[in-house]
Amino acid sequence: QDAVDAAADGDRIIVDAIYPDLVVIEGRSLTIEGLAPEAEVRELHLVDSTVDLIGVTIHEALVVDGGTVSSAGMRFEGRGAMDASAITVIGGTASFTGARIGGWDTPDSPVAIYGGEVSLDGLAFQDTSGDDGGAVRRGHELG
Repeated sequence: QDAVDAAADGDRIIVDAIYPDLVVIEGRSLTIEGLAPEAEVRELHLVDSTVDLIGVTIHEALVVDGGTVSSAGMRFEGRGAMDASAITVIGGTASFTGARIGGWDTPDSPVAIYGGEVSLDGLAFQDTSGDDGGAVRRGHELG
């Protein structure tokens, strides 16, 4: 979170370790790039931001609430029963290319889309399930 808070628009943040806390990016334009396999973030919330995500592993949730997000080569590694979806899009524009979602069992669906425009290309699901589907669910706007 300290790196995000200190970053200026257009900066690139390199993730090269395991970050066990929630990271919030609000109103920023950043690139977050992971150096695998140590590039892990517990939970990431993107609010009205423009963010490029490259090669980062998420262990609890990625929430997109407005802005524009593009990602390539991300991994979402759950640990069985999870409280949230791997990816939740509330609004904005989100593009996910080549993501792997594994080990996710959620009360919703591993990918839950409530609003916005979402592009999913080449996602791989392994050992995922949810009360509302084992892969992708398009829901109603949250309000």
